[in-house]
Amino acid sequence: MLELAERVGMIEPGALLPTGVIVGSAVIGKSRRLIHRTPKGYSNGI
Repeated sequence: MLELAERVGMIEPGALLPTGVIVGSAVIGKSRRLIHRTPKGYSNGI
C-alpha cells in the first residue's frame, strides 16, 4: 500500500508514517445477490 501511495503521489517517497493504526474503514450499507446470464441460462453465483 505504501508503494502504491508513493507512486500515485499521495505521500512523499520514503516518508516515515506511524504504524499500527487504522488508515481506512468501510461500512457495507446494502448488499444484494447478482444474477447473471451464462451460456447455459442464469446463475445466482452460488
